[in-house]
Amino acid sequence: MDILLLILVSLAISAFLKAFFSLFFDSKTITHNQLPPGPPTFPLIGNVFWLYTPISKFESHIRSLHAKFGPIITIHLVSRPCIMVADRFIAYKALIQNGATFADRPGAIAAARVLDKSQNSISSSSYGPTLRLLRGNLATGIFHPSRVKSHGHARKRVLQTLQNRLELLSKSGEPIQVLEHLQLAMYSLLANLCFGDKLSQKQMEEIEEVEHRATLHLGNISIFHFWKSFSKI
Repeated sequence: MDILLLILVSLAISAFLKAFFSLFFDSKTITHNQLPPGPPTFPLIGNVFWLYTPISKFESHIRSLHAKFGPIITIHLVSRPCIMVADRFIAYKALIQNGATFADRPGAIAAARVLDKSQNSISSSSYGPTLRLLRGNLATGIFHPSRVKSHGHARKRVLQTLQNRLELLSKSGEPIQVLEHLQLAMYSLLANLCFGDKLSQKQMEEIEEVEHRATLHLGNISIFHFWKSFSKI
């Protein structure tokens, strides 16, 4: 029993030391000399700062960094370095003139793949034939003027339903949470685009509820960016 306990303790210490040194001395990470300037980053401390930075203060903080370091900065958002561009001419050169070079996106961490295991959606697919096909379908199948016009009846119906609901609630004299009804109207329109007219109002409300819960819990996944080794587990 003592030998087994000694083996388990030794394995635990070895795993801790390996994870500790991989965190501070990862030879595969990009050196700071290859990246644009930015604020100094400390392991763990810098990651904790971004995890607890409110979304409302994020933009103002980024603006202050641009004012200090220039139009191109590097900040380490949890486990990944992110390069942010504040100059429109540089952005045009990168995204339009050299679009193919910067078109790809980094692979999702292991925890994020729980929500999108195949990584074949338009927001997660890597640059290649799949993404080009999805973008083509989006441009010609949804955003094309003729397709937008064909869904005019759905927009009118959703707008009329929203108006009727607000008028009915206004008769009670109680305050109305308009945002809640606007969100349901948008979900109804999106559900119509995806599934047609075959969904009932109750089904649309259920879809809206599921999407709302998923959005709320999506922020919790950011904790797995804190230490990439734990994401795999």
